Amino acid sequence: MAIEKFSIIALEETSYWADGLLEEHGIEGAFGLYLIRHGEATHICSFTPNSWCYWIRNEFVYDSDNEAAHEFADDHQSEGGQSDYFGFMDPETMDPRFIAETFTVDVPDDLTPEGRETAEYHEAIWEQAQEAAHEFDCNGLWAKITGLYEYRQYQREQALKRQGENRPVLAQGYHAEFLPLFYAAADAMGVKTYEQATAIGWL
Repeated sequence: MAIEKFSIIALEETSYWADGLLEEHGIEGAFGLYLIRHGEATHICSFTPNSWCYWIRNEFVYDSDNEAAHEFADDHQSEGGQSDYFGFMDPETMDPRFIAETFTVDVPDDLTPEGRETAEYHEAIWEQAQEAAHEFDCNGLWAKITGLYEYRQYQREQALKRQGENRPVLAQGYHAEFLPLFYAAADAMGVKTYEQATAIGWL
């Protein structure tokens, strides 16, 4: 038997929703849950590989005590998503908070003559994996990142990361000996982006 490994991952898609729609209903974030096969890379008119991602449903981030948000999430969990190719992703190296489930499927060896992957083999493993993914979903599929606390923590981490990445840009044109003072002033005044620095006349 051949053993293939799959994961169900959460990809953030908050920005894909209409402006103000999520906020109006108390939703802080939106994710798509996708099934992905480990190591499967497909080249689509480019030199860089892509991953085929089978869409399962939407998952929303909100306060569990917010009834309006809960109703919105229930009404929209199956809305708008579609399976597609995305830039290559390796679940083995992803932040575990974005992994909802990892499992394997077994396929008869006669579908891989001489160790070659045939169209029949590819179809068979994906069919089994999709069935397993929907079964997991029926039993309560959940990625840690879609929890309110974890999502807010992740947002804070990303904000700090962006702040660190912006600092060299903000400091453009300043001599090296003045950089510590520049950074201290930026922190004190809450200046974190190039646009903010320009607005107050620093650049």
